[in-house]
Parts: sequence; structure tokens; C-alpha cells
Amino acid sequence: MKKVLLTSSSTTFLGRNMNLLMDKGFQLFTAVSGLEALKLQQKHFFDLIVSDLELEDMDGCRLCSELSQTVPSRLVPVVLICYDTFESVEKVKKSDASAMILRPVDPSQLLVTIGSFIDMQLARSKRVAFNAEVSVKIENLEFSCVSRDISTTGILLETGQKLFLKKRISCQFNLLDFCQIQTEGEVTRCISLPESKNLYGIKFIKLSLSKRSAIEKYVFSNNQMEIKQKPLHLLQKRLNLQDPLPVMRNFDNFK
Repeated sequence: MKKVLLTSSSTTFLGRNMNLLMDKGFQLFTAVSGLEALKLQQKHFFDLIVSDLELEDMDGCRLCSELSQTVPSRLVPVVLICYDTFESVEKVKKSDASAMILRPVDPSQLLVTIGSFIDMQLARSKRVAFNAEVSVKIENLEFSCVSRDISTTGILLETGQKLFLKKRISCQFNLLDFCQIQTEGEVTRCISLPESKNLYGIKFIKLSLSKRSAIEKYVFSNNQMEIKQKPLHLLQKRLNLQDPLPVMRNFDNFK
């Protein structure tokens, strides 16, 4: 059974996310300081550590540094949670963290991020429409195709080129005019289309922290735009809600 450690000086944060993550099919541990997290790691050897950037005895960056001092611990992915300020984000980018989640924490994004590192489907990743040219390389074969949507965990490609499930590929595309993404991926699903074309679901592998953060911001901003453009009665139907007010309050809280 996979083992996950939550580290935060805030008992409120620990309590809220323990309730969210309970009964998800893995062992959940908590620590209130960096030192306690290091001691627990030596005893349990976790599959993933999720920590606040700011702890009482050390920051999350130092926690990452301490973990990297020993061979078993340096292999453990660490997700750092911080506020969306230039100083905090730059601090995390320069650390040994595997991923970053910005406050306020979106519960579904937390589940998706944890699931992506321990190879479990804990929640559906938010996907948004994304139409772009993608360069793909498989061994000695190179070709171009188009994307249909994107999330922080993968991308949906449309191509006439036949791909095989579980095959590793390299893909490159421009997320925005100034952000180029280059990463490895694995073919996880195939949907047949007319005219000898297929849709392929690609799961990102070894996506860098900065690129994951860029995709996360793109997905969130476009998801917000999609929600604002949809009629309220369609939102209620889609989210299965009777009262429209909680929908608006929830998205206001994400700002």
C-alpha cells in the first residue's frame, strides 16, 4: 500500500486534508514540523511527501535538501504548497521539489497531483480545450499532429499516425507564445475517429516543475473563463447543484 506524508504547522490544514484524503487506498501520515517529517521518513520510507513551504522549524526547500542527503530519501517526490507570490514561487522553483501547488488549495487539484505521483486515479483532472501543433518523436519516427485538450497530467492528441498503448513518446508544443513545453509521455488510451484518424490520451512523464506550473495556470485560467461564459442554469445542471450561490462563492475563493 502506498504511503503519503502530509507536513504542515497548521493543524487546521492537516485536519481538512486528512478528511479529503481518507479512504483513498493508501496509508496517510502527518507531521507538524520538518524534523518530525524527516524522522518519519527514516522509519516509513514514503512514496510521496506533501509539505507546506513555511514550517515552524525549517522551510520546505530545506526539507527537500535534507531528504536529498540520503539515497533512499532523495528518490521520494516532494510536493510543496505555497502562496502565489513571486518570492515563494521562485523559492520553490529553485528547490528540489517535484511539483508545486498554489494556495488556496483546490481539493481536486490536490487529489490529481497526489494521484499522478503514486500512480492512482484519485480524481478527474481538469481538462480544457487546447488546439495547438504538437511535434512528436517515437524512436526514429518524427511527425506533427494537433492537440484537442490539456490538463496538468496529460494531453489529448489527434493524428493519423498509429500509436500503441503504453508506448513512450516525446512531445513538444507551445503552451503560449512565450512558453514551450517539451516532455516525455505515455500513450494511455485510444479513440477511433472517421477518416483514419485517432485520438490518443498521453500521460505526461518527467514533466518539470516550471512546466507543470505553467500548464496548471493555463488550465485554471481557461477553466475560469469557460465557467463565466456558461449560462447559470447549465452550470447548475453540470455540477448537479440546486443553489447557484455556492458555485460563485467557490470560484471566488480560488482567486
